[in-house]
Amino acid sequence: MGSGRPQRSDADSISPAKLTQRVKTLEKELARQQEPQRFDVSLDGTHRLGAKAAKLGIVEFADFQCPYCRHFYKDTFPQLKKQILDTGKASFMVSNFPLDFHAHAMNAAIAVTCVAQQDTAAYWKMQQSMFDSPQKLGDTFFTQLAHQYGLDDKKYQACMADPAQKR
Repeated sequence: MGSGRPQRSDADSISPAKLTQRVKTLEKELARQQEPQRFDVSLDGTHRLGAKAAKLGIVEFADFQCPYCRHFYKDTFPQLKKQILDTGKASFMVSNFPLDFHAHAMNAAIAVTCVAQQDTAAYWKMQQSMFDSPQKLGDTFFTQLAHQYGLDDKKYQACMADPAQKR
């Protein structure tokens, strides 16, 4: 006990052949985990900028109350648009992805979707307004923006009230 040497465990007595086999198994597992994974993503309901024929598509899943999404739109997106989208190198699609712990995210996503049904260009304006003024998010602000863009109020309100929008 008092020799200061560590106690031997069963792992210390593993044969070299078993150890080699275990290492090979772990290497195979690691290689499998590093293979790129492919996912099928439905682009139904996404909003697109850039060339439709571009070979590269960038898909963003956005929440209007997400501080990281806001940072992206304020600091990164202008460069991406100028250098990549406006040159036809890629198309950019946004899929609304409201997080349930953000109080206004769902209604914000519904509002921009309802705006886009009437005017695609207004979608991008409204999105920018929401990211520029996160403290204003709420139904009153959304309605004000819809009016500002000259949309049909009855169509907008009917869309906002449609339970199918919450899917």
